[in-house]
Parts: sequence; structure tokens; C-alpha cells
Amino acid sequence: EEIPLEELRASPTQGTANQQQEKNVKEQEKQPSSSKETQQQFVGSKNGTVYHFPWCPGAQQIKEENKIYFNSREEAEKAGYRPAKNCPGL
Repeated sequence: EEIPLEELRASPTQGTANQQQEKNVKEQEKQPSSSKETQQQFVGSKNGTVYHFPWCPGAQQIKEENKIYFNSREEAEKAGYRPAKNCPGL
């Protein structure tokens, strides 16, 4: 469950649970708010062979009309795509 950042900052930070929640909220803020991108976990180019997280620099360089979305790594790899080397966490 998402907790608004304001609510986390307003409550006293005790223990690692609150710190982890605030860290998670900050990470979510870095990610795009586009519902299409957040519903799909991975994106590739119709003209390429690699897949990225939607917020990775390589994914952001793909023209919108060339983007193809995948729900899982397995789905992307079955379609012939491999993880992008410049996308941290893949």
C-alpha cells in the first residue's frame, strides 16, 4: 500500500520500517507517472533486441511509436529480447 510522502514525513521516524517506507516512496517518485508505463514492467523497441525498465535512460530514448511493452522478463525474452546492459537492476 502506498503511503503519501507527506504522511511519512509528518510521523516520527522510528526504526527501519518507517525509513524503508520513505525510501520506497522516494524511489516511486523517480519513476514515470504514466499509467501505461507503470502497468508494464519492461519496454523494448520494435526495432531493437533489448528490454529496459521504463525509467531507464535507454527506454526513454525509444520513440513512443516504436515502444513495445512486456509484463515480465520471461515475456520479453520469449519475444527474442535480452536485458539492456546499461539499465541498472536488469
